Amino acid sequence: MRLASPSGLPVRNEMKAGDRGAAMAKKTIKRINTSTNKLTIRTLFAAFAVIGLALIYLFQHFNYLEFLTGRTDYNPNYIFAFNRTIRFILNDLLAILLIWTIFYERKYVLVAFIIQAIGLFLVLPAYLILKLSIEGASEISSPLLSFLHRIIINPVMILLLIPAFFLQKKSKFQN
Repeated sequence: MRLASPSGLPVRNEMKAGDRGAAMAKKTIKRINTSTNKLTIRTLFAAFAVIGLALIYLFQHFNYLEFLTGRTDYNPNYIFAFNRTIRFILNDLLAILLIWTIFYERKYVLVAFIIQAIGLFLVLPAYLILKLSIEGASEISSPLLSFLHRIIINPVMILLLIPAFFLQKKSKFQN
């Protein structure tokens, strides 16, 4: 038996329309919740990256080699090179995580990884060779090497990508 509404249309059709509205509302709420969850996760990752960068800076004299191996009888140059390499990798990975949380686009993360690879395989070895051959493993550097240290060991190269990516996005929207 078919029920009719006051307008004469079958009730079943009106219920379908109501069901469609409810389904659309449910999808919209799900989409909002999903985007809110993604934003919350990205915010947590951003906080993790910033706190990690701050901790690496605060514990910049931490001896990673001694911590990992338990030995202290290594050549000071080897200790210096190992610790700076670990700091370089950790700093850049956390900076790349920060870039991902800000832009949430794969192409920007890929560019950041390419810059990190160039720094790791070309710039860092050149810095270590200069530093260790001119001054040794001392913490105090000449003005030129101090400048290079700031650019290479600290995640300056990667963090400079953030304003560059913002400018690229801005120019993309204007065109």
